[in-house]
Formats: sequence, C-alpha cells, structure tokens
Amino acid sequence: NGIKFGDLNAQISVMGGTGSSTRFLAGGGQPGFSTQIQYGAFSTKGNTADYGDLTAGRDLLSALGNETRGVWGGGRINPSNDASNVMDYITIGSTGNATDFGNLTRARQNPGGFSSTVRGVMGGGFQPGTSPGTSTDIIDYITIASTGNATDFGDLAFTTTHADGL
Repeated sequence: NGIKFGDLNAQISVMGGTGSSTRFLAGGGQPGFSTQIQYGAFSTKGNTADYGDLTAGRDLLSALGNETRGVWGGGRINPSNDASNVMDYITIGSTGNATDFGNLTRARQNPGGFSSTVRGVMGGGFQPGTSPGTSTDIIDYITIASTGNATDFGDLAFTTTHADGL
C-alpha cells in the first residue's frame, strides 16, 4: 500500500518527470502550458518546491536524465495542438531556470524518454502536423553531458505514443 509522500506545489497534469538518486523533478504541463519545474527530495516526505522554469511552456512532453542533468523534450505548445521540437536541460543538484539543449529531429508530442548514465533516447510520439495526425516510430538520441541537436537513432518496430521508461 502506498503512503502519502507530499503534494506538488501546484495542481498540474501531463508533465514530464525525471530525477537522480536523490531528487525528483516534474516540468511543464497543464493548466496553461506551464513552464514551471517542481522538485523534491526522495529522502524527506513533503511537498515539492519551485525549481525554476523551462525555456518554453508546453504539456505532453517527455523527460530523461542521469545523476547530473535532466532534459525535457517535445510536447504540445498551444491549444491548436502544435508540437514542439524544443529540448531544455537543468543541472539536477542546483535550482534555476532551464537552458536550451537543442532540438529533436522532428516536432512531436508524447515521445517516450529513456536514458542511461551517458545517452538519452526519445522515441515515438504524436505528429499533429501530418495528414492525418499520426503516431511516429522516430527514435532520437542525445549525449546527456553535452548540448546539441538530437540525432536520428533509427526507428521503433511500430509507431507509438505515451511510451516511457528508465
């Protein structure tokens, strides 16, 4: 059975979450295509605190990270359902606003975020600009320790949205 841990400092949904072994972070979301990043510590029960802001407000975004850095990518940027290719990053151990990391190879909502200590991968997602809007099989990768645009990694075995993992 779960035990209450604490509350987010604002009621927000459809955000992207990442963290390290000591801290967890959640950024973006609804209402209002939020730019807010919230954080908390695994070692203490309690509510989250304000970390800073993403470079652009969006929801339906993904996140990944390692012990040092968290990265958010993709998402929906307005009620017209337009997708984003923006990636932002933060240094997990400090607080402050996110910085531009680079861009995904294609704008999309709900890509799945996966990472190791060195590399991050965002795969799948929804491309509303296609006719009709469809799920995608795109896989992008980044080296978490360096900034820059994502590189095409290949394709998933099938198209998908809302995938996520570690």
